[in-house]
Amino acid sequence: MKTIKALLACAFMSLLCITISNAQPDLFHKYGCHYSKNLVPIHPLTPEESNRNILNENRSDTIDILNYNITLEIIDFTGKRVNGNCKVDFVPLMNNVDHIILDLLEFNIDSITQNGQQISFDYDGMQIIANLDQTYNQLDSTAITVFYNGVPLVDPGDFGGLDFRGGYAYNLGIALNSNPYNYGKGWFPCFDNFVERTTYDFNIITANGRKAYCSGSLVDEVTLGGDTIMRSFRMDNPLTTYLAGVAVSNYGEVNGFHEGLNGPIPTQLLGKPADTTAMKTSFSTLGDAIDMLEYWFGPYCWNRVGFAHTVVGAMEHAENVAYPDFIGVSGNNLDQRNLMSHELAHHWWGNVTTLSSPEDMWIKEGNAEYSAHLMTEWLNGRDAFVDQVIDNQKEVMRTAHTNDGEYLALSPMAFENTYGTHTYYKGASEMHNLRGYLGDSLFRQGMTTLLLENKFSSMDAAEFRDDLTAATGVDMNPFFNAHIFNPGWGVFEVDSVQVTEASSGYDVKCFMQNKLYKSPLFHEQVPIAVTFFDYDGNEATRRVISDGEFSDATTNIPFEPEFQIVNYTTTMTLAQFSADLTLDEPNVYGFANTNFSVSLVENNGDPERIWIQHLYG
Repeated sequence: MKTIKALLACAFMSLLCITISNAQPDLFHKYGCHYSKNLVPIHPLTPEESNRNILNENRSDTIDILNYNITLEIIDFTGKRVNGNCKVDFVPLMNNVDHIILDLLEFNIDSITQNGQQISFDYDGMQIIANLDQTYNQLDSTAITVFYNGVPLVDPGDFGGLDFRGGYAYNLGIALNSNPYNYGKGWFPCFDNFVERTTYDFNIITANGRKAYCSGSLVDEVTLGGDTIMRSFRMDNPLTTYLAGVAVSNYGEVNGFHEGLNGPIPTQLLGKPADTTAMKTSFSTLGDAIDMLEYWFGPYCWNRVGFAHTVVGAMEHAENVAYPDFIGVSGNNLDQRNLMSHELAHHWWGNVTTLSSPEDMWIKEGNAEYSAHLMTEWLNGRDAFVDQVIDNQKEVMRTAHTNDGEYLALSPMAFENTYGTHTYYKGASEMHNLRGYLGDSLFRQGMTTLLLENKFSSMDAAEFRDDLTAATGVDMNPFFNAHIFNPGWGVFEVDSVQVTEASSGYDVKCFMQNKLYKSPLFHEQVPIAVTFFDYDGNEATRRVISDGEFSDATTNIPFEPEFQIVNYTTTMTLAQFSADLTLDEPNVYGFANTNFSVSLVENNGDPERIWIQHLYG
């Protein structure tokens, strides 16, 4: 039996491996603006606002919305005035219901009818209280129709609402300076929360050569006189209000099909006629994105993949993503692929299964952002993917606490940080860690099963944890305690190893220490990837379990190791950054991701390979 101390220096081609704790790496900025929702500052909730959110969600326990049938005239691009009606079919979930409360923002209400007769109502510019024609009991279905008009109110943060801009009229279903964020109420009366899902009929009247495109399938187009037309769409998959989309312009169409797991998937790109050629180039990897997402998360369940150009975005309206035109014509570049993949990924994370409340926004945004990383892996291979994962982790550790005010747990997230750096980028980092915990096969199985069993529903973090445990057979409590419910990160060292020759290969007992960076608890049951090397160039990676501050675990490898490196394969994102460099001539070499440099004074003809790890904690 031989004991190998934690290596500070050794040769492999020749390789020098140095591990340094408590160092601060030189973190450089990730790729630029995400063109998404994490850029607008949001104020903390007052107790009254928090209570209003709870009441808003609780409405769905008393009444179930069955369908919205929206008929809306979107013609006046100068005055920005719309006119129409919305029929709301619903059923009480309790007895003695004599009114319904609907959200509608700053419109004029002409009348409300039920069974062909006008009914009384109160309206304060935010909510309608409609008094029903009689008292209804559980499962007594009925409907009311709200006739309304006015100029839609666009969110003060310039993101949210039915907007007329740049020759487009389009809605964004999330409003960043509003409470709650849901902004279906910006264009039709509704239960505007994250949990209420229903089907939709859209009947949009346009003129002057403009056409409407909505979530769902086109079922009819009729001429109403002159150049005025009405296009009708049906969405049979139940949506929350923020996912219902409309876009109106003189769009040119780029239509196609992609062969998905369950058959051909129609694809549609909508842009100004002069932009359609550039859109074809920019979205040339759309089929790859569909393949990648189906591989990791299961078959696409919607009727089409659609992207509609707008001025600002992006917003994952089902089958009709609102997409900023300046990105959609920018070419097949990394920013375009990231955003395209992110928004398409919402058709799994958000559109199929969404969060119960903003406190768990990471469920959809973290998974969507990680999907952009998976797209890089799908197209460009593991090395490019690892670079993107590391860049993301550097950005999180460098900026998340300053952007969001402190080091935060992903759940529950404070309202003002819902769309912050933690939610998006740390969310993506932790999804990579989840993949590292489970391994690729179980990660695919677990995430696909979770989505299937929670199809068209909402969940919170605890439900995500428990359903993933059931789907994989792996207890996810340790992962969620360390990575979701608490802030900070862990980092792991193999202090020493004991090597014993076995009947086959060598048994290696690893003595490990878990260190912490801004985390309040030591991590349990962590499958750490340790890569063992010898001087002949052999290497072997094994998963060993670190449990608590100090632990040990034994694994077997086919050769006698000379040294080992933790997380050499970037299986997880830790409070650790590494640099790998080959020195082949006298010079001063700097190491990316670190504050360190090394001088090679003379060279004996053999290149020197240097590996440095910086550990926080």
